Amino acid sequence: MKEIAALVPKTSQTIVVSIDLGTSGTGFAYAHVKDTQGKVYNNVDWDGQLFKYCKTLSAILYEGNTRVAIGHNARETINDQEEDSSNNNYHFIEHFKMNFMKDPNSTIHVNGKGFSVKKVMKDYLEEIKTVALEFIKKSETSLRKEMIRWVFTVPAQYDDRLKHELKLIAKEAGIIEKINSEEQCMIVTEPEAAAVYCIEEMKKDREIKKGDSIIIMDAGGGTVDFTTHIINDQMLLREVTQQTGGSHGSTNLDRKFEELLVNKLGQDLIDDLKSNMSSFYNVKVAWESYKPKIRSLNKTYSILVPQLASFIMSGNYHNIKPGFFRTQNATISMTPADLEFVYNETLEQICGLLDQQISKASAELGTERITYLFIVGGFGQCQILTDKIAREFGDQFESIRTPSFAGEAIMNGAALLGINPSLIKIRKARLTYGVETSPEFDTKIHKRENYIRKDGRHLCSKVFHPFVRAGEEVEIGYEAAQEFYALGETAEICVYSSVCDFMDEDVVYVDDLMVSELAVISIKVPQDARTIRVTMIFGKSEFLVKVENDDQEQEEYTLKFDAKSLDMRQ
Repeated sequence: MKEIAALVPKTSQTIVVSIDLGTSGTGFAYAHVKDTQGKVYNNVDWDGQLFKYCKTLSAILYEGNTRVAIGHNARETINDQEEDSSNNNYHFIEHFKMNFMKDPNSTIHVNGKGFSVKKVMKDYLEEIKTVALEFIKKSETSLRKEMIRWVFTVPAQYDDRLKHELKLIAKEAGIIEKINSEEQCMIVTEPEAAAVYCIEEMKKDREIKKGDSIIIMDAGGGTVDFTTHIINDQMLLREVTQQTGGSHGSTNLDRKFEELLVNKLGQDLIDDLKSNMSSFYNVKVAWESYKPKIRSLNKTYSILVPQLASFIMSGNYHNIKPGFFRTQNATISMTPADLEFVYNETLEQICGLLDQQISKASAELGTERITYLFIVGGFGQCQILTDKIAREFGDQFESIRTPSFAGEAIMNGAALLGINPSLIKIRKARLTYGVETSPEFDTKIHKRENYIRKDGRHLCSKVFHPFVRAGEEVEIGYEAAQEFYALGETAEICVYSSVCDFMDEDVVYVDDLMVSELAVISIKVPQDARTIRVTMIFGKSEFLVKVENDDQEQEEYTLKFDAKSLDMRQ
């Protein structure tokens, strides 16, 4: 195998810190740039956590407007409070990542008080940053912020706007100073980070070879994402299909469990339970703690919930179904029918997505059998899920694996990508990217209402001109550059994206429903030289845009980061 030369960095960073902000749990990892062994370090001792694990709860507690605690400490603080329904000054918020993904400008309402999801994210990340730096400084006593490149992981469904919002929040949280510098901050998707770590671990045991194909299924608390890669001649990853996913994570089981409680115990009881913050969260903890013990849908399980027993006995409720809750031993009895109600919908949705990914991968690879399926993420350790996948898809893979490092695969892979982004050599463009142009008007193909006349020229306005199309392969650092003639003293380059893959002969307009504006970049136009050069740089988890005039003046949508300097190895 031809050796790939290490590239000298143009940065001062010596440490990469990755943050895996999950729906249910959050963790971080760090690695040394000069460590040729690829050692990644995790924190497994979180405050308030009763067992060693690489993540703490994605939860935060406020008293009024003041944040009190995060993670397990936040939940323990709730449990330590008196069960007083009149105490509404505490506000416990969890699963806020899903709120951010649905609408980054949304408000989360708790106990009659609203919290901006951006504020919640900022406050939570500030605390994670503090824990991470304290942990790293135990072994790196001379650590300074300029020594760190931060890497954030995001679901496959995140669009460019959400990635940009996350950077803004990271800046407000004091993690980074510049949102447009990948020297300070990178964003990678969760499934590709997991793919990198799985492959790097397999390389150590020489289990992977050129031509092997790998589907990664990242099953987390909020989302389940998929990506497919093949190992190329240089033992690097080439993305075969566009990353896909859906909001089918383990929190859907929690939602269905709550629906089950309503069906079995009555809406009035559950409403009263929710009004008593401590009791409600104790019931949730009992369920979440028991979930890992559920290994079959064909058995009946008894879940101890003493808080629910005392609550039921103190009230007068008439909608409780017999046989579901046993007051004498304070247990919920979950029958196979109850388990199917909680699990089946989510399992079927996940299997549907996996089936689609297999079909796309097989078509791209020209094979009916994929080498490996790796199931990672916290939900990926659910035996009911892995057993169902093995039954339904076992004959379509040479091997299905649920590695022991499933929980830390994403954060560890992200740290490795922060050191060497070229570990993924080729990616698939998820969207079509282009700019707004005004070509010569052609009566045969252009809409009459878009006709304009400018400087004596007959033009068609608002035409979307693609640089790269959805599904097209782009190598890391790939640059697509085109030149345009500019009219006027200032050129406004409007950058757009679309989920559609357009044919060359298609005429698409920027005000079409499937086209979204990303940015407007203004640049002066020299009077005697009106050529404007637009360059788009693809292949990392984000794309960068540079605009240049004939006087070599530049404006940038995101700072162009030289692909050669992305590899931080020395």
